[in-house]
Amino acid sequence: MKMKQIRILLVDSNPILLKTNKDIPEIEGPYQVDTCPSVLEAKQKIAKEEYYLILCEWHIHSTESLEFLKSIRESDNHISFIVCTTEEDKDIASQAIKLGANGFVRMFGKPETAFSELKRIIEKAINHP
Repeated sequence: MKMKQIRILLVDSNPILLKTNKDIPEIEGPYQVDTCPSVLEAKQKIAKEEYYLILCEWHIHSTESLEFLKSIRESDNHISFIVCTTEEDKDIASQAIKLGANGFVRMFGKPETAFSELKRIIEKAINHP
């Protein structure tokens, strides 16, 4: 019996991280991961397709991710939203959670640790939205 694939939208402006992070969920579970390099493109994909989860990069000096999360919460509260960052600023996590993010993962340090944490956060969001 084939498990239903869970659609994930990965939003990241870094093409290397976009490719690397796309592969991890697809390897680890029944996930179909679509990618896009910008919030604008992500909004276009969300208008056409149904996603269960959004993984979105978050930059300290960018309001684009912040506005994207706000717009998702205002229109589609059922979509889980996980913030990914390479920054060490704790304010990012706090701000994201206050705005309704379902999870937060720091993508720095040892790759195995970061990807293990990403997998754990995805599974938590999928199983306990």
